[in-house]
Amino acid sequence: MIKIAHQAVTPLSYGSHEQLFMLLLKGIFVDDGTTWLSINNNGEICEMVSATKCVSWGVRDVAIDSRFSNIMMCIYNGFKVKVFTRFLSPHVTYTINIILKINFQSSEVGRAIGTYVSCTYKLDDDSHYLYSSNANMREDGWLVIPLYQFTSKQKTHHFSITIFPLLLNWHSTHCSIESIEFRPVENETHEDMEHKYTKDVQPTSNSRTQKLPADYKDLINWATYTIQWTSKKELYSILRKGFLIDNGEKWLSISKSMKKRFMIPAAEFLLERKWIWKSLPESRFEMVAESPNIDEFQVAFEIKSKLLSPQTTYSFHLIYKPPDNYSSIEGPVALFNQSLHIPRSIYLIAPRIPIIEDQLSSKELTHKIKGHPKVRKDGWMEVQLWEDTTDSIGTIGTELTLNGMDIDGEYNFVGLVVQGIEFRPL
Repeated sequence: MIKIAHQAVTPLSYGSHEQLFMLLLKGIFVDDGTTWLSINNNGEICEMVSATKCVSWGVRDVAIDSRFSNIMMCIYNGFKVKVFTRFLSPHVTYTINIILKINFQSSEVGRAIGTYVSCTYKLDDDSHYLYSSNANMREDGWLVIPLYQFTSKQKTHHFSITIFPLLLNWHSTHCSIESIEFRPVENETHEDMEHKYTKDVQPTSNSRTQKLPADYKDLINWATYTIQWTSKKELYSILRKGFLIDNGEKWLSISKSMKKRFMIPAAEFLLERKWIWKSLPESRFEMVAESPNIDEFQVAFEIKSKLLSPQTTYSFHLIYKPPDNYSSIEGPVALFNQSLHIPRSIYLIAPRIPIIEDQLSSKELTHKIKGHPKVRKDGWMEVQLWEDTTDSIGTIGTELTLNGMDIDGEYNFVGLVVQGIEFRPL
């Protein structure tokens, strides 16, 4: 730490090892302000190299909201990264991240795309391009896209990476690139992540189970079959789990905040009639849809329902089972909203971060990212498609197209089983 402190652009003033540790937790500039160093609570180095030092195919621009004085601006049609580290902690597993912003011409499109930003990329020594995950957003608004993981053997490493946009019609969109970041991997266990990100965990306290929505009697009367209970706790459990309504055509439940959530079956929103319709015992509805050999499909619905609250934002989640051959849908899916001209990218199978020098192994992303699927408690998978706000009378609707984006041009949804779409108030 003392050797690093001596290289700070602005001389550091400290009187103890503990004070120096606190300064490095906040971070310092070295190398004439082109590298930012910080440490985590374990004393492991995080190194960020300014894009002006390692990114080609762009022009230098003044940074407005970056820790660096300059950033790289380029048209997002591809760029090269040649980055050299000097300070990494040996024997620590790092993730290589690219830090950027996409400058959409339309603020409306930018809000709709949000963090649904990804790319294709490869090391110069590799022959095949990889898909990145969608981006995370830092607190300061910059997007973080993880590219690789590796275990450092020494302080210095060199990487040469070519990056291209994932969605080809972004070729006229400008991109601001802040830096390439080498961040130590946080050692969160699977159980930690489940506790951190799983929503709607069944509460155990008696006070929580006694709470019921004011209109719970109306909800019960909507049920397709007669519902009986012996206590408020049992009724609460029934409402949280859900039940069929509208002659079995919808599934109703409540959230922890006592708001209505519901699901519609595939037959109500899949436009194509070529789907294979069949019955599955684990489905909430009588019929589910299995995809034939198609490379895109449409989802369209307009709902005017007592189940919707006016002026409320809902998220829409596709509920599905992947085909037996996961590889057919491992790539990203372009999600087009008919009112926008630039698509989002989502995944039906969560992408993995490749590990350099161990191509036979990979590590799943350890952070919750929009556009990535998760496994539900009922065994089905879900992925968020969109968010929208109901109008003054509680109507909501949209038309979406899902299109496979395989790099090799061979992508289809054959074997994908769709149960429904679930609507959740945010």
